[in-house]
Amino acid sequence: MNKIPSIEYHTKNRIVAVDISRILAAFTVMFEHLYFTVDGIKMSALRALPCSVFGQMSGIFFILAGFFACRNITWKKAMDNAWWSFAPFVLWNLIFLGVAVVAGDQNIQQRSLWELFGVTAFVLPEWGISDFVRWNPVNYPLWFMRDLVGLFLISPILHRTAKYILPVAVCMSITPTFAGYFYCNGGVMLSPYSISLFAGGCYLSSLSKERKMSMLGYCNPWFIISFLAVMGISILVGTQEPSVRAVLTQKSLLASYIGVAVFYQISRWIELKIPKVTPIALKLAPVTFLTFAGYAILFSYCVPEILKHNVVFVFLCPLIAFTIMSLMFFAMKRWSRPLLHLVAHYKLRPDDFSN
Repeated sequence: MNKIPSIEYHTKNRIVAVDISRILAAFTVMFEHLYFTVDGIKMSALRALPCSVFGQMSGIFFILAGFFACRNITWKKAMDNAWWSFAPFVLWNLIFLGVAVVAGDQNIQQRSLWELFGVTAFVLPEWGISDFVRWNPVNYPLWFMRDLVGLFLISPILHRTAKYILPVAVCMSITPTFAGYFYCNGGVMLSPYSISLFAGGCYLSSLSKERKMSMLGYCNPWFIISFLAVMGISILVGTQEPSVRAVLTQKSLLASYIGVAVFYQISRWIELKIPKVTPIALKLAPVTFLTFAGYAILFSYCVPEILKHNVVFVFLCPLIAFTIMSLMFFAMKRWSRPLLHLVAHYKLRPDDFSN
């Protein structure tokens, strides 16, 4: 039996492969979102490629949130985690709204208060439970933060019931009757999809330390190659039929779990084979939230219209956005550390106060 590689680089709360996954996922989401202004069948197919292979990349953040939030979970910690997500979520939606008003965006200004924050009819008493308003927050990439606020509040319950929820959710997600409820839909607050993924992270968190370390340290290149080869063949064959193409880009819950596992495997392989990435990943991973919070604002209101239709610029745009947000993060870390929680969704660490 092959020895499982150890996790070479980690701190008390940071694991390099996880940080690499966060950075790659941030670029993947931007890759999917930032090309809608460029027309063409090939561009549409290219945008859909990450979803076709791995499923919606929001899944990895729900699983990681459940995994890290549920360690030694208490109701007080659950409330703290909810506030830790709620404050930056509200602030960045207000920033988006302010920029939109200055830019004269009528579509944004005509939304109601509930629609601005992507709150559905599920939490509005005057409407029926099934009468959802399918609308993302104004700062649309942050819909997952809206869901995390609610998931953190009930995380002690999910932590205790995850092992019962997961088998039922997976079985429901592969049946024709219930499958539609288990696809990613950012316009619906606390959908079965996001609850199930978060519960998956909660379940992994409940495993013994030895099993978690074995799981996080595992790396099988053949598994990665096999998955990518199978998905590549499926995409080449399936994209000939529109109905099949729609299925490829809307991954079921089970497929999202598998996609996240492979995505982490790729990150783990990078950690093992390209060790110089380690310090870079540890330094840049905290910038991912700022990237999600700011790139839609930059692209929607700060980029000239002519550049939005330039293929070369749009391909460079994720890197440009990440660079800008990195500079913003490190500026706050150096000169305005109290803003790190509210603006950057970053919990201060002891080394932040060292000279």
